[in-house]
This record gives sequence, C-alpha cells and structure tokens, in this order.
Amino acid sequence: MPTNLGPEAISAVKAGHTDVSAMYAGDTQIFPNEVVLQSAAYTDTSNISTTGGTRIFRVTGEIGCSYSLSGSLSGSYNLGTSPFDHTVTAGYNGSCTASSRSFPVTLTPLGNTTLQGGGSTFTSSFSQGGGPGITYYTPTGSVTVTNTNYVTTTVSGQLRWAQGAAWSIAWSYNNNSNISSANLAVAPGLAGTYGGTLPGSGSSGSGTGTFTLGAQSSTNVRFVLNFNSVGCFEAYSLNSSTQYP
Repeated sequence: MPTNLGPEAISAVKAGHTDVSAMYAGDTQIFPNEVVLQSAAYTDTSNISTTGGTRIFRVTGEIGCSYSLSGSLSGSYNLGTSPFDHTVTAGYNGSCTASSRSFPVTLTPLGNTTLQGGGSTFTSSFSQGGGPGITYYTPTGSVTVTNTNYVTTTVSGQLRWAQGAAWSIAWSYNNNSNISSANLAVAPGLAGTYGGTLPGSGSSGSGTGTFTLGAQSSTNVRFVLNFNSVGCFEAYSLNSSTQYP
C-alpha cells in the first residue's frame, strides 16, 4: 500500500528533523513504499542422513517484508525480525524400500516486498537418501526326499499320489547371519502330517523330517525350504526334486 504525495510515491518521511525509517497502518507497512528481501535459503543444503533431522530455512530482509512459503513449508509471513529462521524436519527414511527425497522451499514476495536481484522467487532445497533396497540371495543348503510309502490313485486315467503317501525329507542350510528361521512346505499347496526333525529358528540347521499326504491327491509333490531373513535381505527358497508317482 504505497504512500503518495500527489501522484508520486514519497521518498522520505521526517518527524521534526529526524528521518522516519518506516510507517505502518495497523500491521501493514505503508512507508517506505518498497521493502527488500535480501535472501532466503537453507543454512545447510548438504544431504541429510536417512535417520533424519532438522534444517533451518533463513529469511533475511528489511523489517516489514511480507512473503509466502510453499513446498516443505507453507503460510504467509511478515518479517518482524531479521534474519528469521523457519525449521524443516526430515523424518526417518532408511526403511529397505524407501526412495530418496528432497525438501524444497520457495519464497514468493507479497505486497510491497521485492527481492534483491529482481527475481520473482527464492528457492532452496536439500535432499535425503533412501533405504538400501532389498538384497536377494540363495542360501547354501539342500532338500532331498525319499518316498517311504507309495500310495497312488487313478483319476480320469491320470496317476496321482493319494492319501497315505509318505516321504522322508533330509534338509539343511549352512550358517547365514541373514537368516532368522526356516520352515518346510509342500507344493502345490498340499496338506498332511509332518513328523521328525523340522526346521525352526536359527541361522543354520539340518535334520530329517517326514510328511504323509492327507485326504487329497496330486500329480506331483515338491518340498520347499522357506526362509525368514533379517534386515534388508530376502532369501530364495530351496526346493527338492519334483516327485511323480
């Protein structure tokens, strides 16, 4: 809101013989007719760690400057002290599949505020890295099976394993710090009764288990050693040979 003398904006105001630096109508500065923002930027634009933290977006200019912020900050402001610091918080971003991200802030002058250098905005940003991604790997180990009870049925001319068919399963996997536990499954989605020594918790193990097919039939049977991994690792399963009747 410029203050004019006739058609021209006044260039100076005095109280007696003393220059007046600024005049206000309420909270709005009406003299001088323009106020200048010298700078607005993060005090540190280096990459922030994935653990997170805070950064300062610092605004420096003449008292009475008005501006709006967008991006990682928002809102409209009147500069009452200079410099004035806004705080941006970056949270934790280190989960396995987290993508890197940036925290841009754009300042746009309002009203009678201009930017030093004559531009229309000040923009500043910093970045934060993401997670390491998932590392897939194949553990060292084996699954070996032997049919111990041969029970079959014929369905529509097709020979199939039947209820009561049984196998002995020798399984093992070597010491691997990325493995927390293992379990045994039967494909394709077959149910039955397990016995013997079965895998459980631990980064390594071995044993011989048994499986007896339940009330269903299948053209084939395959035994799968599955793993639960720690951190950002994922182990591929180990498979036995496919058993056909």
